[in-house]
Amino acid sequence: KIEKSNMEFYISIFIVLLIFSFIEVFTKKNSSTSFLYWSSCFFLFILSFLRWETGTDWNSYHNYFNHIFELPYNLDILESGFRVLNYIVRSFTDEYTIMLFILGAILFSFQSLAIKRLSFFPILSLTFLYASQLANILFVRQWIAVGILFYSIVFIKKNKFIPFLLLVLIASSIHRVSLIFIIVWWVFKMNISTRKIILFLCLSVIFSYFMESLLSSMLGGIENRVFKERLDVYLDSSYNSEEKNRTNFTLVLIKGFINRLSILFISLYIYAKTKDNILRGYINIYWIGCILFFSLISISPALARIAYYFDFVQIILISYIVFSFRTLPNKIIAFCLLGIYMLFRLNQFLINTYNEEIVPYKFVNLF
Repeated sequence: KIEKSNMEFYISIFIVLLIFSFIEVFTKKNSSTSFLYWSSCFFLFILSFLRWETGTDWNSYHNYFNHIFELPYNLDILESGFRVLNYIVRSFTDEYTIMLFILGAILFSFQSLAIKRLSFFPILSLTFLYASQLANILFVRQWIAVGILFYSIVFIKKNKFIPFLLLVLIASSIHRVSLIFIIVWWVFKMNISTRKIILFLCLSVIFSYFMESLLSSMLGGIENRVFKERLDVYLDSSYNSEEKNRTNFTLVLIKGFINRLSILFISLYIYAKTKDNILRGYINIYWIGCILFFSLISISPALARIAYYFDFVQIILISYIVFSFRTLPNKIIAFCLLGIYMLFRLNQFLINTYNEEIVPYKFVNLF
């Protein structure tokens, strides 16, 4: 049995988080704002495991958990860490909600601690993450891995390679592509000129258009689409796998420019004024994500998901942007504009991607 809630449920949570963000930004940090942050994280964590038949790849993961004993190890294409977790939990219970509880606890522990340690305004960063990705309450394997990698940045800042590498390896045992994040150890410390940043972004867009034309000319329209759909399946990604089919390639790039480059260039402007090397490190990570997105989106939206390993630092850059406004009137204007932008991102996420899989949110009936 399930209980349903419509899209207003998601919007109501966003409004509450936005109010909490306003309190955090315009008051001094104290125990009250910390309480609001941890309460918000705990509430979102609860939503992550009390759902039922809600979220992308629900059937795939649910069936995997139920039939884990029947699947030969040599035929299991999923990562060993994820398999072991499912195997252990399934050995004690057949309740999938327990599995979601454990996976959600892993994700929200790393994610919440990382935001708290890295952001000027943790609640604001959490709100932005909610607007762009529902704060990962409808997680899949990749999002769990990203939460672990997010916390690994703490060790980059402390210049501790072994703990950083350990977290990357743990994340890769849940989603193997996480190994690409190892480059962040060096990327974070790079000092790249703004001119080169723009140059490589332009080259990535040109490369993407070239690949789109090449695939179309080699495979033809129908064959090209079939190729990309098969690649999506191979990469295990119903998440966003249909977005590219609904919109033309140019529109996807334009949306990418608006959602990514606006944050990137505003952050570069702030860095030019502050020369904050930590900010520069976050910009470098985000820049790599932009390059990967623009380079790979023409081949497959599923392949472009690799960029998400780097995109998530945008929630930290947002806190830098708001923090940079010192005067009260300017900060109010910046917060209002950001609030409107976040509402747009949330609406885009709920309506324009895979509405039927996330709306309505369905609660599991525990009794």
